[in-house]
Amino acid sequence: MTNLDISKNEALTYLDCEDNRIKTLDVSNNRALTFLRCDYNQLTSLDVSKNTELTVLDCSDNPLNEIYVRNNKKLKTLYCYNNQLVSLDVSQNTDLEVLYCYDNKLIDLDVSKNTALTVLQCGKNGMMFLDLSLNKELDYLDCKYSDYLKSIFLAKDPNDVSIIYYDEGVELFGPEGDTIPISYANFPDDIFRVMVKAETN
Repeated sequence: MTNLDISKNEALTYLDCEDNRIKTLDVSNNRALTFLRCDYNQLTSLDVSKNTELTVLDCSDNPLNEIYVRNNKKLKTLYCYNNQLVSLDVSQNTDLEVLYCYDNKLIDLDVSKNTALTVLQCGKNGMMFLDLSLNKELDYLDCKYSDYLKSIFLAKDPNDVSIIYYDEGVELFGPEGDTIPISYANFPDDIFRVMVKAETN
């Protein structure tokens, strides 16, 4: 499928058109949409500024170089990985819980307003540091394969984060700003400590 016209489906709340060859998708008349999945297509642009009821958006695996979600204040889940994004503004998405933005061209990622965030996957980007000092609910972090990333600042003890993936050479800082050694005191769970060592060596 290369075309999809839903302009007359004004009451539409759920749309899944993944894995097609769609190049343009107009959802401006679909203001009741709460779920939109349009990944694995050929979209070069996507305007969801009128879709203020959206809670889930998956626009991954498209050649998008921008996505504007400032109007989508009810958004809880955003998948925008494997695009060409050079910036991503999620400052207005304060309900956001899950963010997958890996494999883009981001040089900065500000999630300071996303205090409900529990899952963040942001590897394969160009950030030099990652400030998560206000993200106390974060429970899953994957920022591997980030060639320029040097420092990660966490809001809580890493032992309270279920999964953390990061590359060798990246410094991990706890809530007090101190570098966190991979030791029994900081990682009392044996399996988790071994896993962290394996990820950083």
